[in-house]
Amino acid sequence: MTFENRSRVRRLWLSDLPAFKAHLHRLDRDTLHDRFGCYAADSVLDEYAQTCLSDGSIVYGYFEGDLMRGAGELRLKAGAGEAAMSVESDWRHHGIGTELFSRVIRAACNRGVESLSILCLPHNQAMLELARKFDAELHFESDEITGQLIAREISPLALWDEYVEDSLGFVDAMFDAQKHLLEKFLHGPGVLPS
Repeated sequence: MTFENRSRVRRLWLSDLPAFKAHLHRLDRDTLHDRFGCYAADSVLDEYAQTCLSDGSIVYGYFEGDLMRGAGELRLKAGAGEAAMSVESDWRHHGIGTELFSRVIRAACNRGVESLSILCLPHNQAMLELARKFDAELHFESDEITGQLIAREISPLALWDEYVEDSLGFVDAMFDAQKHLLEKFLHGPGVLPS
């Protein structure tokens, strides 16, 4: 997949909470309904983002410049996993969901997850089509929204790839956090120190 110069996919850290919240708030009503099964209030979205980034879930974000435009989530529960995706409507059909979902599947496999539930409504054709793209790694029964990860041994190379990408992503997140703090300092309310 080829992204623009200023685009990147990386794991999210707690310092990315404002970007994750802003992404969820930019989802249109239909996308929000497909993602959460309801029209969630802003406060619910904020609490959800906080929980995801502090409960051990693994969340990947697609960034275009400074703005996060998509998220892929893996929530782990006793050897099983739940996957969820969200991509802002203007950013769909560019391979973003595919890239995010491949990271979620790799993270699930690296943690020995065998059952991966895909969190989506039955009419969410975009998510079902995305899941079917990974037929080589997942097995679905008719239109079920739960896939079984095809058994395979944990690959040291896949573990290493994830470790390196997450480490570089962490450094990237720290630079983003510093940049946002500097912008607040320079352009925020109050008087600058002399």
